[in-house]
Amino acid sequence: MNTSNYYNAGLKEAFMETSTSKVMLNNIFNISAPMEKSLNKDCCDFVLPEILILMRAFESSSAESLRVKISLLRSYTTFAIERNFSKDGLNHYDEVTTKDYESLIDKHKYNLQYFTYDEVQKLLLNFSNARDQYLILAPYEGVYGKDLCEIINLTTEDLLPDHKIRTCTGRILQVSEQLYDIMQEAGRIEDYISSEGKIRALRSSKLIYKTMDTVSTPTKPNKTMLVRRMEKIRKAYEIPSLGFSMLKRSGMFNALKGYLDGRSIVEHYSDPEVQKIINRFDGNKDKIRVITTYNRYVNSK
Repeated sequence: MNTSNYYNAGLKEAFMETSTSKVMLNNIFNISAPMEKSLNKDCCDFVLPEILILMRAFESSSAESLRVKISLLRSYTTFAIERNFSKDGLNHYDEVTTKDYESLIDKHKYNLQYFTYDEVQKLLLNFSNARDQYLILAPYEGVYGKDLCEIINLTTEDLLPDHKIRTCTGRILQVSEQLYDIMQEAGRIEDYISSEGKIRALRSSKLIYKTMDTVSTPTKPNKTMLVRRMEKIRKAYEIPSLGFSMLKRSGMFNALKGYLDGRSIVEHYSDPEVQKIINRFDGNKDKIRVITTYNRYVNSK
């Protein structure tokens, strides 16, 4: 876990050692750092107007998730006060009201149905391991299959020259250099390093997505295992709609948007390139559904 960006890192690291919410605290302190540096003030000394600005910067998708963050900052401030690090000795996080929580949630994030390329890249930055990055970027580039079989069964032997892969369904897909590098790294690693900095051994295999090397964990991953992991990611980063299908749809619409470049999908639906993109991501031949959802995607961005 990288704490080099923190303001007053020593105090924050000391507090994190006492907490079981290290991942969320890491996100909180990385978000608060620019504001703390601008004000030359630790967030434990923020007064209410500054706290409200910070709350908006969190871009939380629900009042409840915002309450959790403020609760952690309240505890951090108490920790600082007890150690004489607070300037006025007051915990101004106690002044946040119910109305503040309700008014400062990020409604766009709550309603987010599709990811742009930039939004995917921003999400990938949160992970310190290629294993989780693989779960995000693979479906976004059309690696999927029934019951996620293409993601589950891909091995290091399926990584071909020129950033191509061979899937268990027999498809040969060109992927981005970024995804190819992530696949290589995921296939090479022997340990999983969590966002909290914990290290867990992975079972030795040729699979790109390796399972944990424990007695209770299956030798080979399965759909249930991957879905549970995605649920944890969704909750940790507060994106209610995040999932494999959402990422796949987003990737397809992003590819279509890049090709169409402002042109109408209705007029160009039969273009070979449009059909190639649709077939890559799902082969869904429901023309009306594809056109309707694509237009919704374009209009939402």
